[in-house]
Amino acid sequence: MKWTEEQNEVIVTRNKNILVSAAAGSGKTAVLTERILQLVMDSEHPIDIDQLVVVTFTRAAAGEMRERILKALQKKSDEYLELINHGGECMERFHYLQRQLSFIHNARITTIDSFCMDVVRENFAEINIDPAFKIGEEGELTLLRADVMAKVMEKHYEEADEDFLNFIDIYSSNRSDADVEQMISTLYQFAMSYPYPAQWIQRCAAGYEEKGALFEEMDWYQALSAPFPIAAGNARCALPYARPICQRHTAVRCKDSLLHQSRQSPLPLCLPSSAFFHSISLWKHR
Repeated sequence: MKWTEEQNEVIVTRNKNILVSAAAGSGKTAVLTERILQLVMDSEHPIDIDQLVVVTFTRAAAGEMRERILKALQKKSDEYLELINHGGECMERFHYLQRQLSFIHNARITTIDSFCMDVVRENFAEINIDPAFKIGEEGELTLLRADVMAKVMEKHYEEADEDFLNFIDIYSSNRSDADVEQMISTLYQFAMSYPYPAQWIQRCAAGYEEKGALFEEMDWYQALSAPFPIAAGNARCALPYARPICQRHTAVRCKDSLLHQSRQSPLPLCLPSSAFFHSISLWKHR
């Protein structure tokens, strides 16, 4: 196969880290396969195939790469055998390739999750876990998370911590805690996408506890308050339609003077610092 200049550079580069970026269908698998073969069959510094770690994203890609390497090694071995049958002096090379063909079945050509699972199984004593562990199916994990969530909520309800109860009052509906549980689950899943989820959550929490900083100057407050001017403008435009709606529905108590005052005076673009969450709490208890 004829390689492009860039592909050949990837194949022959040695003794340094390289990063290859290429579009789908550009021959990445073929290039990586050739690179592995040249590493294995290097005449000066050959590397046994089972000493390499080759990680792919899918099982199909891992199987395809293993099959390609196997066929290439077998083809090269057959060429050396043909030379030996015609009196060529390449018996040592032939035996080396035969050894690689036996090694390839134990070569680490696999997906990232399978590789990590093998590392854990091989070192289970170091991390004190059962070596018979298995990867849970998504259905099993969903049930486990729901069970843990129920136990955590029950524990905090029993402790009756004031902060927790205030949190529930603000963010849960009157019927159930489903909204709160969904919020916690979303935060958990987002945190788990980081390499150190616990530290990431702590850093996020620290942003709400800046000592000595003005409430309005905190980054998170500015991010939350940014849409307020637009919302205030929309509310002003909606005021003329509020009065007839209120007048049609007797269940709604609305004073004309309040609507008139709101229409004439500037709407606050953001609440005073401590009033923000207090107003939410009052609204929840109406």
